[in-house]
Amino acid sequence: RAAARPALPVPPAQVEAANREANRPVQDTPDLAAKQAELLRALDNLKAERDRALGELATLQQQHAVLAASHSRHVTALADSEHHLTVARGEVADLVAERAGLQAELMAARADLETMQAALQRAQLHAAFLDSLTNTNGQKIKILVDEVTVLPENPNLEMRFATKLAALKEEGCSGPELAERYVYHACHHDLVEKIAREGLRLPTCNLCDRGIKDGRHDAGWYGIHTKGVYVSKHADYTF
Repeated sequence: RAAARPALPVPPAQVEAANREANRPVQDTPDLAAKQAELLRALDNLKAERDRALGELATLQQQHAVLAASHSRHVTALADSEHHLTVARGEVADLVAERAGLQAELMAARADLETMQAALQRAQLHAAFLDSLTNTNGQKIKILVDEVTVLPENPNLEMRFATKLAALKEEGCSGPELAERYVYHACHHDLVEKIAREGLRLPTCNLCDRGIKDGRHDAGWYGIHTKGVYVSKHADYTF
């Protein structure tokens, strides 16, 4: 078994030298001072960058506030515009419906006007017919108008009429000779549609068939038929 050895005493001078060495201040080396200065500069740069970033952040926050306010105004304006658009669409729909109603009323009014014009024309024809009566036969014949029918327009006959009217003007006719008036012709009911389609034909006689054009033609009830068609200004005379 080993016995413990007692510690050897340290000389006081050695202890004092060790204490002085331990308490001696550490002197900065040139490399350490340069690094410390570089770190300080970097720290200052970081602080400066932080300040700039904070300034830019404040500016961005202000711009964001302005944009948010502008956006809010635009949203409100858009909502108002959509409301006005909805109201306008409703008004347009009402106007369209009103226009359709007015068009329907106009069509009905036109139909009524055409009906009244047709009735007026028939009344005028009826009155002209009655005014043309001469009562040549006295009380022997009583004329009653059962119906007045207005035939449809015939463009071909209208053109022929206009051409003849222009020719009469060139021949020197004027005044009463060119005045339009009602004339009458009696025929079988079955011939009315054909006359309306083709017009009245010039009557002929045996002399006409033989090419004779002198004054020996039969004057007949209506006058010399080579001068015109069988018509009369008196309706009862044609009967």
